[in-house]
Amino acid sequence: MPIENSTEGSVNLTLDCLAEFDLKICGEIELQINHNLLGYNKPLPKEGFEIHAHEQTLGQCREWLESYCPGVKLVSVSSNAQAAANVTSDNKVIAIAGDLAAEKYGLEILNSHIEDYSGNTTRFITIGNIMATRTGIDKTSIMATTKNEKGALYSLLEPFNRLDINLSHLTYRPSKTNKWQYSFFIDFDGHKDDDRIKELFSDFSLKDIELNILGSYPKSLG
Repeated sequence: MPIENSTEGSVNLTLDCLAEFDLKICGEIELQINHNLLGYNKPLPKEGFEIHAHEQTLGQCREWLESYCPGVKLVSVSSNAQAAANVTSDNKVIAIAGDLAAEKYGLEILNSHIEDYSGNTTRFITIGNIMATRTGIDKTSIMATTKNEKGALYSLLEPFNRLDINLSHLTYRPSKTNKWQYSFFIDFDGHKDDDRIKELFSDFSLKDIELNILGSYPKSLG
């Protein structure tokens, strides 16, 4: 599942799924992502069409689309594969997707590498029901929910500095049940069974911070 992009940030749908379902992150991989404009017609039609893609993809190609397709209707769909499938059933639709989608649906590549940044990279996670064993080069992901009170964020982050734990990612999502309460998604170096990480979790418990360990897993070397 995609969880983070180097230009567009976190994939909120994935974060919400991790919050809602009892799943564990078992691993991660970083892949460079190239986007193509797919359709049946060459060259690109002048008008009367719309472009379909996942919302993250539209964001990753925003500058290109504004420069070369100004005023064209952009439609967010569930996935780039769905966007490519839509082209086959509606001749007014053009999709943004990868080479595999073009091959699968028999589409032509109208323009290639339309992502705004050449280093566009997405981090994907694998999920399951079992926590990965310690390797020595690990990362841990947690969801921590604090009370809506003064100093809550400082209280959450202070022990990372005190325990010399490298925090690599921080974002938040609103609670679905309590208004103006937020859950923080945090990635950091180390395994849940490491002594420093155990001390971190003990600190959270003393501060009444609600903790959900999403997984400890081998760190991507990409």
